[in-house]
Amino acid sequence: LDKLNWINNQYIKQADTKRLTELLIPLLKARKYLAEGFDRNWLEKVVQLFQPRLNTLNDFCDWADFLFLEKPRFTAEAKGKLVGKSLRDAFKLLLERIDKLETFDLQSTEATFRDLVKELNLSASDLVHPTRAALTGKTIGPGLFETMVILGKEKTAERLKQAVKLIK
Repeated sequence: LDKLNWINNQYIKQADTKRLTELLIPLLKARKYLAEGFDRNWLEKVVQLFQPRLNTLNDFCDWADFLFLEKPRFTAEAKGKLVGKSLRDAFKLLLERIDKLETFDLQSTEATFRDLVKELNLSASDLVHPTRAALTGKTIGPGLFETMVILGKEKTAERLKQAVKLIK
């Protein structure tokens, strides 16, 4: 099974993103993740973001579910990443900085995040992993800044606000 998954992963990596997206649409609709008139260009960007990591098409539906749901489904491990008052304060500062961004793209989100980490005298991983958990409900996934951009400024901010409420 491991070898078959590896072979399938190689096939998916090399597949045309548009074709892969077409294959995923029925699966996403079956899970009620796509509404009528969904943004196909956005979906293709999402598929492209996950494409190198997929072994099966169902992997996409499981790993990218946070993009289609109102609130992410938190794994126990992800909930564990959301612990500590200092994290609450860091999320609040990150929210303030995100709110001030005029352009919400890969470069601006990464620069804002890295400046904050430096200012707080943290290693990047001290905040990357909890932020990913807050945004996705998972501990693994695509790059954090790519995830933030694909979620968009409003959803990113909303999920950080929700995480602040969850942190004990």
